[in-house]
Amino acid sequence: AGSALAGAGLVLLFFIGPALRPRLDHSAMRARGWRRHVIRSAALLLRLFVPALAAGLIVGGYLALDLDLHVIRDTRSTAVMVAVLMVGASWVADLVFAPGAPERRAIALDENMARIGRRICLVLGAILSLQGVLEAAARYYDFAPATRSIVSGLIVFAGSAGLLRIASLLLRADADAGAARGRSEKDRQVDFLHLLARLVQVSATAALVAVAIGYVSFARQALDPMILTLALIALCFTCYRGLIYLARLVLARPGQGDGPLLIMLPLVFGLVIILAVQPMLALAWGAQFSDLTEIWVALVQGVVIGGTRISIGSLSVLLAVFLIGIVATRWLQRLLSQAVLPRTRLDQGGQNAVLTGVGYGGVTLSALVAVSMAGLDLSNLAIVAGALSVGIGFGLQAIVSNFVSGIILLVERPIKEGDWIEVSGQ
Repeated sequence: AGSALAGAGLVLLFFIGPALRPRLDHSAMRARGWRRHVIRSAALLLRLFVPALAAGLIVGGYLALDLDLHVIRDTRSTAVMVAVLMVGASWVADLVFAPGAPERRAIALDENMARIGRRICLVLGAILSLQGVLEAAARYYDFAPATRSIVSGLIVFAGSAGLLRIASLLLRADADAGAARGRSEKDRQVDFLHLLARLVQVSATAALVAVAIGYVSFARQALDPMILTLALIALCFTCYRGLIYLARLVLARPGQGDGPLLIMLPLVFGLVIILAVQPMLALAWGAQFSDLTEIWVALVQGVVIGGTRISIGSLSVLLAVFLIGIVATRWLQRLLSQAVLPRTRLDQGGQNAVLTGVGYGGVTLSALVAVSMAGLDLSNLAIVAGALSVGIGFGLQAIVSNFVSGIILLVERPIKEGDWIEVSGQ
């Protein structure tokens, strides 16, 4: 039974999965409308589900065989660890390089380079797996220090070579993308992809130098976190593209440009993903879980500024209530402009005045309600705000004067749309 499970997993991993993926990609390219989105989503899930199922079958077959390894006693956790790393490496490789599907490729590479990049990702996953197996074996078997150094050094050397190759692929993709946009070499040196590639080169070179002079443990500290960091960046970029894709699918209107919401959503998604990945990056680079717990407790409890305690909870409530108020205000403005005001006797200028007043009032009310719901006491900051308002008033008095004049024009309406205005004979 164990051999059958392991064999089924190998067949699924090396034959069935590679045969299904190109067919789904080809079907997604030919489909139109909602069927295209469904097939693309199914292909994305298949790239994770098939390797995960195959790894589960292989691990289940291995455990069913009940092999007695004298070097590694805790074979269950080790097998699961290896399966997770290899499945993750395979999925990240397919998401980033996407051999056979250039429209889904995260970086601009030709088909040959994409296949090379995928193989390197699998090699890096295997290197992490080998290091995990070596650590598991070292807990139950007393290896000679020289033996551990030699084996670890060979693994680090292979991993560093893989990272250098990945860095060259990133630099090539950055150069091709920069040339397509007409950017110079100096301008491309500040691109994220260029900086990431240089950082990978520095980390891999440091690992090679450390291995050469005998500091194998330091070399691993320069190698392993960088591999995990690249995987996290790839996952973050994939999540970002997926969120943007879903937002355009739900909010975009055919024949119209991107509205303000679609323009701002990429920035919001990027900030949320960057903040969410920080704990995982900290763990990858050696932080302890207890350190993250202390930071989280400090964020939840908040800090006191001017007698007001500001925490992550109060800020979340503040932003959520304010955004709900803004959405409700926009909805009310749309309702008035489409269903209420056209039935009144107000001319177009009067309708615009009403809609503008509702917008100002809604934003002000949303801000006040949000501050109240968040439980922030801003009375202690009133003196500081008053002092700042005096200085800001002197610097921005022309802008404030124009704004107030606009409000007066909206309320008193001495002129309206359709009137002729003469200024200096014009």
